[in-house]
Amino acid sequence: MMRSLTIAVATLTQASAGVITAPDPHSLPQAEQTVVWSPLFQATWDAMNVHLGGKPVRVEPPNALMARLDAFEWEPDTVMPKGAWKTWAGPADAEFLKKV
Repeated sequence: MMRSLTIAVATLTQASAGVITAPDPHSLPQAEQTVVWSPLFQATWDAMNVHLGGKPVRVEPPNALMARLDAFEWEPDTVMPKGAWKTWAGPADAEFLKKV
């Protein structure tokens, strides 16, 4: 059964055409780009996996970005400022949106 999820993701408003936000730190910039990685995307991805009962066993078709996000290991409490961030993961319904 397919479940639809809404994921809250922090994004950076682009100050110029050369600034992009990358979902993982392995994204390589082009010479004319500035890349900003926000750990909020990884934290939200991790929250989604917890909500779904763990990391996927298999992804069909394979997806390199999903594999990198699932393989990334970190300690959010050492990176994220205490009490200054929040992520949500859950079914894309009115109750979820109200909670967010």
